[in-house]
Parts: sequence; C-alpha cells; structure tokens
Amino acid sequence: MTLEFRRDSRGVFAGVAVLNALIERPPEAVWAVLEDGHSYADWVVGTQKIHRVDEDWPAVGSCIHYEVGIGPITFDDLTTVRRVEPKHELELEARAGWLGSARISFDVRGTTRSLRSCCDFVTVACCASCPKLSSTASGGSSAADG
Repeated sequence: MTLEFRRDSRGVFAGVAVLNALIERPPEAVWAVLEDGHSYADWVVGTQKIHRVDEDWPAVGSCIHYEVGIGPITFDDLTTVRRVEPKHELELEARAGWLGSARISFDVRGTTRSLRSCCDFVTVACCASCPKLSSTASGGSSAADG
C-alpha cells in the first residue's frame, strides 16, 4: 500500500491510500464480484451485514445498504456508486457513520489481470482477499504489492 496525494472532486488536495493487487483471475471474474452487491461484505472491512442492494447495482447512484462496525459498535449506512465504466472501472462512496466516508475506486485492467484500488479515509480489503474469487477460477493465487 502506498500513499499518493491528489485533488478530490471538490478540488481539495489530500492523501489517498492506494493498494495495487495482482489477482490471478480473468478480469470478468473480478468484475463479477464487484457487480454482485451481495458480496460487498466479503471485500470491505467492517461490513457485517447487507440489508439491501438496489436492483440496478452498480449503476451510478445505486446503493448498498448495510450494517458496519468494529466489535460491538455497529450502525447502518450505505455505499453509493459515483462512477462506473462497466467491466473496467467502479468508483464508490462508502459511508461509515460518524467515522466519515471513503471514496473507493477500482480499475480492472484486462491485459494484466490487476486491480488498482484507491481509497481515502477508510481502510478496505481489496478483492484479492475475497472468498468468491478463490472459487471463481481454478489455480492461481493473489498477491498484493505496494
């Protein structure tokens, strides 16, 4: 994981945590996990229960409603799709109650089978640790670099 500095959508300059992960699965398999809103708790740390996924997930403006927390402290919140290029890019805004929110973006590149995940504020687990990916294709493994 690295720290990069960029301007957010409001033009504010801030540090962003960046995780680059090589996922040895076809890009279609990686995208299938990202577009399955019910698998969100498998790849986002702190998500304890999915309450509802909008039918048009991952269309811009669609949401996943969930319970998030640490230990016994939990609360209900949601993640909203802010930008999507189907099969290639997904940008989310994940809210976590009084902890604030995070912008999470995924860039799935077909030729290298890699996933670049950027987030600010809230730490997320990349799809590399998602149990659904380990059963999507036979063989291979995942590794993170940073």
